[in-house]
Order: sequence, then C-alpha cells, then structure tokens
Amino acid sequence: MNEIEILLEKAKVYFLSQNYNEAEKLFLKILEKEPDNLDALYHLGVLKEVIHELEEARKYFERVLELDPENREARERLDKLAEI
Repeated sequence: MNEIEILLEKAKVYFLSQNYNEAEKLFLKILEKEPDNLDALYHLGVLKEVIHELEEARKYFERVLELDPENREARERLDKLAEI
C-alpha cells in the first residue's frame, strides 16, 4: 500500500466511525497530494451530504463527474441532491 491508499483507508474508517472531522482532514490531505483523486473527492461529497453541507457535496460530486463523466455513483448522488 502506498501513502495515499493508507490515508484513504484511515479516512474511510474515521468516516464509518462518524468521526467526520478527522475523515475530512485526511481526505483533504489526499487532495493536497493528488487533487484529482476520485475516491477522496467522492467520499468528501458523501461526507458533506451526511453533515448537511449540500452545496459543498454538490461541488465534490460535480468534480468527480468532470474527471469521470461515467461515474454512476456520483451521478446518482448529484441527481438526488437536485431533488432537495
């Protein structure tokens, strides 16, 4: 595992433990090193959705779709946010 993969796994564990502040810090740290990391961008979108920062969530999902227009999960979440 490289450093980014380790950070991603740690961030996901924090997220699943509902430690959103720590998860966000690690996802952002990943983006400092790899600004187009789809996994970090997507999970930040989910995190922002969970903590009701919906505009931020939209931005992350839109960025995922800019980089990967076929990303079904990001498209579905963005569509769901459009209904709110």
